[in-house]
Amino acid sequence: MDAAPRPCVPRSGLWALAVVMLLAGWGPVRADTYRWVDEQGKVHYSDQVPPEEAKRERARLNEQGRRVERVEAAKTPEQLAREKQLKLWRTEQTRLLTEQHDRDLALLRSFRNEEELQRALSSKLETIDAQIKVVISNRQRQEQYLQSLQQKAAGLELQGKPVNKVQRDNIEATRRQIAIHQGKIGSLENEKKLINDQFARDLQRFRNLLAQREELERSSLWHEPPPAAQDEVAAMVTCQPGAQCERVWGLAKKYVQSRTSLPLFTETDRILQTVSPRADQDIALIVVRIDGKGDNTIFLDLRCARSSLGEENCASARARAIRTDFRSALLGTM
Repeated sequence: MDAAPRPCVPRSGLWALAVVMLLAGWGPVRADTYRWVDEQGKVHYSDQVPPEEAKRERARLNEQGRRVERVEAAKTPEQLAREKQLKLWRTEQTRLLTEQHDRDLALLRSFRNEEELQRALSSKLETIDAQIKVVISNRQRQEQYLQSLQQKAAGLELQGKPVNKVQRDNIEATRRQIAIHQGKIGSLENEKKLINDQFARDLQRFRNLLAQREELERSSLWHEPPPAAQDEVAAMVTCQPGAQCERVWGLAKKYVQSRTSLPLFTETDRILQTVSPRADQDIALIVVRIDGKGDNTIFLDLRCARSSLGEENCASARARAIRTDFRSALLGTM
């Protein structure tokens, strides 16, 4: 006797059939099911995605209806170009953060306390002071030699005798040597000022790092790829190096402090970085200044907690507002 013919079920109805079979105790059905939202906002479920909908973002669901894979929507040339630029900015961001991280580690490993840091400063300044003394001594000898040359030249002129070329050249050469010594002294004094300024920054950084050793390890979060939702907006501003960029950089600091409750962990002339997110609702911010051929680019990036709620937070309206308002805030158009 021939077997009874199997009922013909359209493929688009497999999802409903799977539910019926599960309820009837037939066991799981392995057909893939996709979920997507059309232009009108209507949600669709099917084991096949129509060609006209293939460009949309969709999710593949398992037998329990849970998302097991996210298929991104097809990207336009503009989106691809934006992703390429964001990748370049984040590559430079990672380089700056890595350099700062290495300097921080070196600072902590080189000194156990502030007294050791102060002794290192004193040693550097003493070395420069010794060099300055040597240059001053050399300058004084040249000044004495110049004085003797000028006295001889004045004596010849009083006698009505000409000052020959060799004597004139010696006077000019000695003056140039004195000027070189004076310039060297100025350079060494400026170096002392730079060392003192750097020491003040290092001391403050050292104190911060001692108080936040754990944050130094957590800061590696910035080296991880951000959620895809962050690629929707390129939060950046370009400025001319010098006074304009310094003004914009100051506005960037105010913006960071106004848009998150997290305190700053790193503040340099190239990096403004808050501490890493502690809770699901936290949004950590970082701004980096990237040198260009003519202009500088000031780029804002976000990070949230490493959790599903944190990921949703970075894709929230609040996070989008932080990105979209950045440019207008720094350009003074808000």
